[in-house]
Amino acid sequence: MYSRFGLLTVILVLIGIMFMSIVTVKAAVKSKVSHKTKAGTMKAWLDNENILTVYLSKAIPDKIKVYSDLFKVVDDDNNQIEVVKVSSLKVEEKKANLFELELKQPLEVDKLYFVKAKGYKDAPIIPRHVLDNEKYVYSGNDLGSVYSQNKTDFKIWAPTALNVEVLIYDYYSSDLKNTFTEKKLTKNVNGTWTASVNGDLKEKYYLYKIKLYVDGKETEYIVADPYSRASAVDCMKTLIFDPKDISDSVSGWENDTFVTLKQNVDAILYELHVRDYTISPTSGTEKELKGKYMGMAEHNTLSEEKLSTGVDNVIELGATHIHLLPTYDYGSGDEAEMNSSYTWYNWGYDPVLYNNVEGSYSTYPNGITRQIEYMKMVQAIHNSNLGVVFDAVFNHTFETGDKKFSIFDKIVPYYYYRVKDDGTYSNGSFCGNEFATERPMVRKFIVDSVKYFAEEYHIDGFRFDLMGLIDKETMLEIYRELKLINPNAIVYGEGWKMPTILPVEDCMIQANIGNSGVAAFNDGIRDNLRGDVFDAKAKGFVEGAKPMTGFDRLKLQIKGQSTGRNKKSIPVASPNATVNYVSCHDNLCLWDKLVAADPDASIEKIKKMDLLAFGAVVTSQGIPFLAEGDEFGRTKHGDDNSFNNNDPTINPINWNLKFKNSNMFKFYKGLIQLRKEHPAFRMTTEDMVNKHLEFLDIKLPDGVLAYVIKNNANQDSWRNILVILNSTDKDQEIEIVGKWKVVVLGEQPPKFPIAQAGYEMIRMDVNKINVPAISIYVAHTEDKVFSYELDK
Repeated sequence: MYSRFGLLTVILVLIGIMFMSIVTVKAAVKSKVSHKTKAGTMKAWLDNENILTVYLSKAIPDKIKVYSDLFKVVDDDNNQIEVVKVSSLKVEEKKANLFELELKQPLEVDKLYFVKAKGYKDAPIIPRHVLDNEKYVYSGNDLGSVYSQNKTDFKIWAPTALNVEVLIYDYYSSDLKNTFTEKKLTKNVNGTWTASVNGDLKEKYYLYKIKLYVDGKETEYIVADPYSRASAVDCMKTLIFDPKDISDSVSGWENDTFVTLKQNVDAILYELHVRDYTISPTSGTEKELKGKYMGMAEHNTLSEEKLSTGVDNVIELGATHIHLLPTYDYGSGDEAEMNSSYTWYNWGYDPVLYNNVEGSYSTYPNGITRQIEYMKMVQAIHNSNLGVVFDAVFNHTFETGDKKFSIFDKIVPYYYYRVKDDGTYSNGSFCGNEFATERPMVRKFIVDSVKYFAEEYHIDGFRFDLMGLIDKETMLEIYRELKLINPNAIVYGEGWKMPTILPVEDCMIQANIGNSGVAAFNDGIRDNLRGDVFDAKAKGFVEGAKPMTGFDRLKLQIKGQSTGRNKKSIPVASPNATVNYVSCHDNLCLWDKLVAADPDASIEKIKKMDLLAFGAVVTSQGIPFLAEGDEFGRTKHGDDNSFNNNDPTINPINWNLKFKNSNMFKFYKGLIQLRKEHPAFRMTTEDMVNKHLEFLDIKLPDGVLAYVIKNNANQDSWRNILVILNSTDKDQEIEIVGKWKVVVLGEQPPKFPIAQAGYEMIRMDVNKINVPAISIYVAHTEDKVFSYELDK
């Protein structure tokens, strides 16, 4: 028998067991619930009127072999639309998560539909490639607003919109609700909406109010016109104006013309930033015009040492074109604040309103003052026989979605961007998005914008940022249209291969340029001459090291026949297709790169390496390019990405350096004069270069390259030209038969203590040449150089 205490113990144990069993059951039930499979997500795209592409966040289980009953398509009232066919788009052996659905009937792009599938959240169907159909492609040239004294016409392309209104305001500062008048637009042809508002609306501002579906939800946006050609401060409301008022305000504009450029290789491109070039106290620019378009138009400006600054410096140097860093209306910074004080800075690679010009470089950011001053700047540059190159950034926009500076996504969601099947933006630009340049209405927008600046502002050339993200056909159309407007136009860009979803064969990368007429920056010659751009300490040829990809590649780059910084060479079809450079706004400027790569070098050695680098560029076949201030040793004190650095010692040009390094400036100037005077340095075809340019096969010391441009190349007045690049730290004596008239010579004390360059003879060398350490040597002769050389 159990004792009382023993029985109690048994009872307590039994109760404990029962309690634990209950807890265990509850826990098991709870565990079962918590491990219930979560619903997957879908993305559904309308890629033709009855064709959907559906992306699933997780693959369909292998056990499901028939997909036809998996998906349902319904409209907003839950009416079912028959799915005729389902095809798996899985690649290779990957599990199925991408499908194509064929519907029995077409869908409307301005209606709301959903795709349903068991185990997945319902997905709204978003119009995508269907908008590329001819039905939605508008070819007219009247998008935007067209002003006349009696009325203003408005037209916008918004095929997926439910409703569009134009909101007109009296002032740029008007509250959004305080409109002067409002008017609904009527749906018109090819996805456009139109309206006319009677009366003289000049100097009033407007916005569009657009209602549409965004990710399955009815949404309303108030947005600026993407075709806006004038706006309020900070990219806000679009200004209604008479274009004639701009040109009439610029005396003599009707006589302004493009500069002459027979071949790309005849150009010498000088890159600058409007603010940087005149903002410094050392610039001598009128106080109110510092950092402005009108500062770039001002002549007779002098540094403290009475040396030319501003545009006069470019004229004196001898460049042919001024390449302006972005001057379209970009989103960084406050334009109103920029007028009174420089509390922010940006290069400007944040495009918002492509057809407007940036207001922070104007003396007044509202009205048409910025347009008038931009035109006056171009005119002043043209009057100096210089061309103007516009930096075009069509690879990405500043913002997307519903963000403040997003324009295109608020009008036709997702259409203007490359969006992956999973709904994320392709980001080959590393700026968050890519412009879908291959789509008809995106291509039209880009071509219209480029043509507008060429026609309205007489822009002579266009440089395309991250051109490798722009499709080939768009670039070719840009080129064709520009040449119809201006046969002297020059078109070039960054042909880097970027991680985009656009097939590589369709991208305007270096390898795809060929003889298109478009040119690309040559990163190969840059890195071979000065060292790897992504390694500050890496040395190149001018620092006395082996070129990054070897001497053979450097020789091809000097001949204008190779580009690319990787192991495999990328052929260049013509010297007209390669932009040769060692410095630009990106990465370390030339001076800073040389200092970083050789930190123990003296200032004099840095100068010699600098002159050798530019000398190699300007005497190579192709298009020479230099960045502002390189000609007198500009430094940004090691900042390799100064895009938003407002430190007054970093980006602004310090004109005192021109005096300090005056001999550098004279050398740069002399090299440019030499190139412009002698067409042998500007050959135009691969065959011509192969026929006339030959590297010497005599034994030369390591670090020395020598070549002859022979037999009056490109109808040059000089019979044979000798170029020697000596990157060693010793003078080199070389025996070459002939009487050589030396025109470019490095420092050679005591008789020639200063490096000199030009096309006038410095001295005569006979059969034996002494090339100073770390220098470029150029000479010419009427004598035969090779035994097989043809007589004149």
